[in-house]
Amino acid sequence: MKKENLVYSWKWNDKKIEDFKKSGVWFSNGDNYHCKDQQAITFKNSKGEICLKDTYCSSEPFIITSDKFNHIDFVFKADLDDYNEIDLYEFEIKEKKYEPNDLLCLRCQGGYSNRYFVKKDSKPSASHRILVIKEEIEQEEKNIQYAKNRIDRLSKKLEELTTP
Repeated sequence: MKKENLVYSWKWNDKKIEDFKKSGVWFSNGDNYHCKDQQAITFKNSKGEICLKDTYCSSEPFIITSDKFNHIDFVFKADLDDYNEIDLYEFEIKEKKYEPNDLLCLRCQGGYSNRYFVKKDSKPSASHRILVIKEEIEQEEKNIQYAKNRIDRLSKKLEELTTP
């Protein structure tokens, strides 16, 4: 972690948890994931050190400082400098036209306040659009079959009620 705007998912490293509990940073109530998205973005603190801030927004955000790095497993997700932030409406449109790896949804606040991104210089993908249209056709065919089955059931009920 050498720069700002890198996104990582994180979880406590079970192998080193006992040492961490002794350090006093471990929460005594055992709820060490409460009010945390387990997703963090790197930033520089006032000392110029790279830290991570969990994306769950609260009055006291969870900051992962270098003294905690050995107690946490990180998985790199994205470099936000490679993306442009977009709104939900634009994301939903691009979701049907762009390859999934060109889009990024950062789930924040447990999914209640997400941030959406599209890779810089990405282009719509014809192959992905074809896949999406085929999936939509398949769903509509299922909807038609469901409607036909419902019509059959309702017709039988009607016949039972109207036949003396």
